[in-house]
Amino acid sequence: MFLNSYPSGNTYSGEWKCNSRHGEGTMKWLKLGQQYVGSWHEGLQVRQTDLLLVIFCRYYHGDFLHGQRHGYGVFYYAGGAIYEGEWKNNKKNGQVCTFTLKFCFWSVHENNERLPREKVEKKNPQSP
Repeated sequence: MFLNSYPSGNTYSGEWKCNSRHGEGTMKWLKLGQQYVGSWHEGLQVRQTDLLLVIFCRYYHGDFLHGQRHGYGVFYYAGGAIYEGEWKNNKKNGQVCTFTLKFCFWSVHENNERLPREKVEKKNPQSP
């Protein structure tokens, strides 16, 4: 077990190889209020279904690729809303379902932007 404290106040606790985070470990970013617990490869978060916990009452659970949210994941917002769907290069992408305390609605995102309704209907012919 390796423990590294950075000048910023960030800390890493876990496996270490060739002077970088590699294997299982936990990274805490003090100023961002974030924590990642899971697998690392040459300094980047990599394995599917790892957890990025945002201490300020929000968190993400899902796939990572090259240190970014990529693939399927669920993001839990502080206000109770839940975004469930695909991510690409750390941004919402594809058909998703967003839950709030009162509603559940489907939408389509490209590059983190929700597409206008007419585009959603063209991409998802099964929508009402």
